[in-house]
Amino acid sequence: MSKTLPFPSRRLMLGVAVVGLCLLPAVGFAAWPQRSFNPHPDSDDLILPMPCGGSMVFRPIAVPVSGPLDDQRIVIGGTDDRFGLTENARGGYIAGGMPDAAGTASQSYYLAKYKVTAAQYQAMSGTCPQPDDSPPLPAAGINWYEANQFAASYSEWLLKSAPEALPKVGDVPSFLRLPTEIEWEYAARGGVAVSESEFRDIHFPMKDTLSRYAWYQGTQSANGKVQPLGLLQGNPLKLYDILGDLDELVLDPFQANKQGRLHGQTGGFVVKGGNYTTSEGDIRSSYRQEVPPFDGKGLRHSKTVGFRLALSSVVFSSNARFNELKGAWDQLSGAGEHAPASNAVAIADPRKQLAQILASVRDETTRKSLNDLSGAMAGQTAHFKEQQDRAARVMLRLGAFLGRKLHDDMRQAQIRETLLSSLDEASAKNAKAKIDADRAAIDDNLTYYLDNVTLANQEYSSDIIDGQIKVLLDELGGRNLLTLQEYAKMFVNHIHQSARRSALDRQKIMADLAGIAAINRGEGK
Repeated sequence: MSKTLPFPSRRLMLGVAVVGLCLLPAVGFAAWPQRSFNPHPDSDDLILPMPCGGSMVFRPIAVPVSGPLDDQRIVIGGTDDRFGLTENARGGYIAGGMPDAAGTASQSYYLAKYKVTAAQYQAMSGTCPQPDDSPPLPAAGINWYEANQFAASYSEWLLKSAPEALPKVGDVPSFLRLPTEIEWEYAARGGVAVSESEFRDIHFPMKDTLSRYAWYQGTQSANGKVQPLGLLQGNPLKLYDILGDLDELVLDPFQANKQGRLHGQTGGFVVKGGNYTTSEGDIRSSYRQEVPPFDGKGLRHSKTVGFRLALSSVVFSSNARFNELKGAWDQLSGAGEHAPASNAVAIADPRKQLAQILASVRDETTRKSLNDLSGAMAGQTAHFKEQQDRAARVMLRLGAFLGRKLHDDMRQAQIRETLLSSLDEASAKNAKAKIDADRAAIDDNLTYYLDNVTLANQEYSSDIIDGQIKVLLDELGGRNLLTLQEYAKMFVNHIHQSARRSALDRQKIMADLAGIAAINRGEGK
């Protein structure tokens, strides 16, 4: 089994990698056993060669887009007040830089399928390891500077020794680096492979217990030491050990959180995911800690820190790509879809900014034109507000209908279950199949319900939600849909609960909905 390199050897290795890349062995070595670098092979893996007959495996991380400057807005971080200063929820944007491996309109970036192993780390030193068929140990105790140097040395080796292996965008080859925090968390949460509500959950969807997906503190899991890679199940994007075992370095420097945005002071470096000393209850996708890069002796090395690499491309990969992006920018500019970043007042309320300009204008013709513009802007703003209110109300109505359907479907499944014992064998078998189908449909609809809770939180402020539920309740009352009123109120209650924490308990939601029905049947209060 590969051993973790001691710190002096690791520092020496980096010096050799920088000074003498041409000396790194590229050919004449037997290929490593697959289990030593890819215990769970998949057909769409991207496998890059390494010195000494080694390899490193990457997974495509698709990001749906519809145009050159399109990107995805996502929310990373969590809502647990205990960790608010370091990881309170905040918005961000993500896009890939390379064509999607599946040939869709999406763009992708690539993320290593596993943490960098000790053998892979040593392979860049000029001294070849001899991996066997044992599960590989991750390279531990890596500093941010060393991880970046490793990525640079590996990129340079590929360009010199295996240039055909690196995907290209235009005429420019891709390159290796640490992932950004948003790239890491987008992939760790499951990316496009999970629903909106699952994405915002504490961690990616798991069909088994956490111990089947992550190494954490305790005798039932890591038992106080780093564990081999690939022994557990992967996340929905087939990334392994993304949570636990070793913290993972990302490219970004650390900044504290200031109520939904990053504070201006830049500090040390960010690690994500948790490690083998992290408690089971603290393993989460939003896990985010600051690591000081130095201590009193120099570079600081922590035995709980490792890393995985990302494969990316430059933004302006060719003149054609620049012109494509410039055309998209000009189109957005002409459509008025950008705002001056230097003026937060204008972004929040453009009419106030226009009023300030009017106060300083002396020319009567200009003042009249600006007044006309202000009036037109007021009409457009009011129209937009009406559209936003209507859209919020439609979402609340949909939530109410979904809630009622969930409960009705659950009651139907329960009725069928009570009848099973009175049926003959053949009829019971058919009834059981219908019950299983009902349960699967209920689970899908519950996910859809949760997705709408998540979207409502992302798209509408609590003021809009609270205002529009009053309107909707009046509308439903006027149509004598009193039961639906209760489901609508519960949907809003779930929206507010979701805003206060990352995830809602699925069983609790079903119990809430069942309680509403009991009230309306006079069975409960």
